[in-house]
Amino acid sequence: MIIREIKKDDNAKVKKIIQDSLKSLGLAIPGTAYFDPQLNDLHQYYSNLKHANYWVVEIDGEVQVELV
Repeated sequence: MIIREIKKDDNAKVKKIIQDSLKSLGLAIPGTAYFDPQLNDLHQYYSNLKHANYWVVEIDGEVQVELV
């Protein structure tokens, strides 16, 4: 298991994880992160923030939604 900063290649997987999670809770509605345009490029968004990072968990080379 590796905990690391998000990379550009992670954008699609992280977006899917976030949207799938929100949808499973009935929160795929306007006003939630489900429709946030920043989800398309979280790597770029967080790269531009001075005091923030976005961290992901990678297991066997794949970003994970949960630890098993």
